[in-house]
Amino acid sequence: PESPNSVAGEVISDQVKTDLVRLGLWNPTLPQWAERILMASGVPTEHIAVLPQHADGTIVEAERVRAFFGERLPQSVVLITSQSASRRARFIFRHVFTRDPIRIYSAPTPYHRFEARRWWTTPRNALTVLTEYEKFFINAVTLALRSRHDPS
Repeated sequence: PESPNSVAGEVISDQVKTDLVRLGLWNPTLPQWAERILMASGVPTEHIAVLPQHADGTIVEAERVRAFFGERLPQSVVLITSQSASRRARFIFRHVFTRDPIRIYSAPTPYHRFEARRWWTTPRNALTVLTEYEKFFINAVTLALRSRHDPS
């Protein structure tokens, strides 16, 4: 789910949230943006499940998704991420689900401005690639250390 103190991805204070509701600029009773987009795209509401807790980071998100499924594992999971984060997200989810008979697919959004084929031509895209490599390395080390200390 979206962060409890955010509006359209922006972190806001409780006072700002209260003011936005009072002014009629934000309605917290509406479904989260991801849920609204899925419904507007024709996905039946009974096929939409929102995790009960916000996840801070992709590793935590993958672990919460795994816990959410419990023993009711689907055959596959499709990750919808930014183009720049898709490989890292798939790597993390595959690691978290490594003992499960489940296929993990990545479907990067076409609405992200990142240009994978020419990332080096734009400073913003070059910074995105550098940041993603840093995150990938940190996530890989974190997962490896957790696996080393995992008693199972």
